[in-house]
Amino acid sequence: MVSALVLLGGGLCFSAYGQQQSMLFDFGGADAQTGQPTIFWNNIDEGLGSTFGGFQGLVDSDGNDTGIQLWVDQPFDETANQAGTDTSDLYPSSATADSLVSSSGSAMLTLVNDSGNQSQTFTLTFFASDLAATDNRETTFEIYGLEDYSVFLNPSGNVLNSVSVSDVEFDVELPILLAPGPNHTDQNTIVYLGVLQVDSSAGWTAYIDFGSADATTSTQGSGDLLYWNNLTGSIGSSDTGVLSNLVSTDGFESDLAIQMVARFGGVNEAGTLLSTIYPVSATRDSLFGNTEEFQGLTDVYPIFMVTGLDPAVPYDFTFYASRMSTGGDIRETLYTVTGATVAETTLNASENLDQTASVFGMQPNAFGEVTIALTPGPNNNNSLHFTYLGALQIELPGQEQTFLVDFGGSATTEVVVPDSDRWNNVVESVGQTNDGVLTQLAKTSGVKTDYALQMLARFNGVNRNGTTESTSFPASATSDSMFGNTAEFSGLANVFPEFKLTGLDPLTNYDFRFFGSRNSVSDNRETRFTVTGTNSVIADLDTANNVEATADAAGVTPNAAGEITIAITPGPNNTNSTGFTYLGVMEVAWENTFVPQIVIDGGGTGNPTPLQDDGTVWNNLLSNVAESNTGILPGLKTVNGTETPFAIEMIARFTGVNENGTLDPTAPYPATATRDSLYGNTEEWSGLSNIFPQFKITGLDPQVAYSLTFYASRTSVSDIRETEFTVDGTNQVIVTQNASNNIDQTVQAADIMPAPDGSITVSIAPGPNNDNGYHFTYMGVLQIDWEGGLPNQEDELVSLSQLGYSGGVLTFTLTGRSGQTYTIQGSDDLQTWDDLKQVTLAGDSEEVTVETLEPAQFYRAVR
Repeated sequence: MVSALVLLGGGLCFSAYGQQQSMLFDFGGADAQTGQPTIFWNNIDEGLGSTFGGFQGLVDSDGNDTGIQLWVDQPFDETANQAGTDTSDLYPSSATADSLVSSSGSAMLTLVNDSGNQSQTFTLTFFASDLAATDNRETTFEIYGLEDYSVFLNPSGNVLNSVSVSDVEFDVELPILLAPGPNHTDQNTIVYLGVLQVDSSAGWTAYIDFGSADATTSTQGSGDLLYWNNLTGSIGSSDTGVLSNLVSTDGFESDLAIQMVARFGGVNEAGTLLSTIYPVSATRDSLFGNTEEFQGLTDVYPIFMVTGLDPAVPYDFTFYASRMSTGGDIRETLYTVTGATVAETTLNASENLDQTASVFGMQPNAFGEVTIALTPGPNNNNSLHFTYLGALQIELPGQEQTFLVDFGGSATTEVVVPDSDRWNNVVESVGQTNDGVLTQLAKTSGVKTDYALQMLARFNGVNRNGTTESTSFPASATSDSMFGNTAEFSGLANVFPEFKLTGLDPLTNYDFRFFGSRNSVSDNRETRFTVTGTNSVIADLDTANNVEATADAAGVTPNAAGEITIAITPGPNNTNSTGFTYLGVMEVAWENTFVPQIVIDGGGTGNPTPLQDDGTVWNNLLSNVAESNTGILPGLKTVNGTETPFAIEMIARFTGVNENGTLDPTAPYPATATRDSLYGNTEEWSGLSNIFPQFKITGLDPQVAYSLTFYASRTSVSDIRETEFTVDGTNQVIVTQNASNNIDQTVQAADIMPAPDGSITVSIAPGPNNDNGYHFTYMGVLQIDWEGGLPNQEDELVSLSQLGYSGGVLTFTLTGRSGQTYTIQGSDDLQTWDDLKQVTLAGDSEEVTVETLEPAQFYRAVR
């Protein structure tokens, strides 16, 4: 793909064939972070907190198991206090607005370390709030580790205060006793706990919300996007309505479908707008049924089937519905779920915010179907016996696949964008120290890296008088900056902030862009940024009353250790008497070094291999291509995301997909790639016989040698299922692999020279040792390696210039190659692009007009 990008009203322009990468840094206060990461919480509600011996395994803020359990040794009261603050900047309102309490004057928790890592130390932070209390209700937190500690916190009227204990050590158990503090009044003996934050020296943080089950703190997921499916009233109000090809929350299309058997009555739009577990567009409306006559319909008992499931896999089904302002009646729905077995669960939609009902481990019938029927629950006392379904969540627990379905009206839920790791926040605890470190910096795509930011010389503090009107960056990033100074200020003089980025690629050039803003000043507050690797680049920016200006330092190469240092000093034009300097935003951009490797997951739609945490990009050869004699998978991408002219072109189909491969973590590829394989067979199977799969890899450079690595796994078998791969270019290499119970074995056909047309052909047949009765053959992963770059890629100058907009018409000049067709796209966030128009150039350049009522901020031309 060749592309050109322009900023509306600006001059940013680049041509890209590789994968452009970038990071964004918000330097400022902890009270105004930008693009904060999704935070996973643990919830101890009144039911668990009032139960002796109740325990919960804690997950960290990334959702990973910490190996720490929390036990309740001395229970709290059965009723939570819900008079806490909802305006604290420390934690979400769902965590600060309620607390567990003990009116008896004592409660006790124990942290149990089963992680096997006894060398960790911990910092414990406590918070509680009761805005209705006017007396002193100070609570003592006694911590009994290898050393004993005591801290005190008064929850009465508390909004921003918390207390902490650092460097806590314990072997296996850490008891925490709550008791009235020394300043506690004599009127009562009540003690409180709303939030416990556990920070480990091992690098993780766990957040625990103690409070009501009606206000737990939860997350929607850890990805950047959650894709939804919408079963609207037009589908659900028909006995034959179908919603096909459900997509997973990762956006991958599947063979799953929802098929109506008996209709819903219609759509109710009186659901909650306050749920913390699903978006408003999903919670505010539901499809409903009814027993007594309503809108001309009686005895409406909705039934639908989920089809396309794997009969060998258990599924979890979670139901949600909400109907507010019901007058206090019970509108309980009984969901009867029928597959290979039958299970029931109930949910009362009346005044519901966050309650769900689930059926776990449901095995589909032999046809891959699960039927769900809605009837009034046994406690339903509504006069019309309404039943509701607002959201259905289908999960494959062992495969990390989730499908979300919004049952409702016109307010469809298309894609949810939860908080993500798109920004890196340098807050006071990092920037106001000489040795603060921010590790695992995230790209704007959300993928974490091994890069780190390490302070070398501190900032003085945070200034919160920046602009909120910039169109370049969010107000949370532009309104505050970290600052330095030369003359004394706040007790500090000669503050010249300095930090370095570590873990960078010494062979890659990095481009830096800096932004800072200080409003309502009349002097010049020019800041100089000196960026140093093997070379040094200086950029100056006057931050005084700045709204849009930035300073660029491009083309800096890291030193041999992979480090670049940024030093901040007053610029030569700085006239401020204190010599203030400012940094609010830093953007780092680079293009990955090209990696000549491609990995392809051959399997089904249920388990495609997504972008990996380490940034590895996979291609998925799915059944819709592989089970066709003419299927094509074009534009294969390298592991670092570079799109290539390579393609997979089927010549003879595979039979289907087998999903009984290994999940062993020692396998050389992700479980989503090892657990399923495309297969062929000789004897008749699924109505097909003599299936000898064959395909070509096209678009290769005829002058370059390519090595093809094959992998497949088929577990729980006792025969030999050897596959023979014949790889033909101008030379031929034959390799064999036995997929039976394979975990870590691969085979490679090395140094294949493509045919003159740039193709390599792969033919698959049973190996000579294959003794399976059907002579099954398998391909789960294909890896392609070579040395060098991409073939026949001529430099092509593509640009958009003379951009203008007036009266709903966008005009610009497109420069490219005569006869080439380009697609014009627009975006407001550089993430989602909309196709606007296709243009085929009659010459090297052409004036283009695009009618659009709402102009985007960015435009590009791609081919």
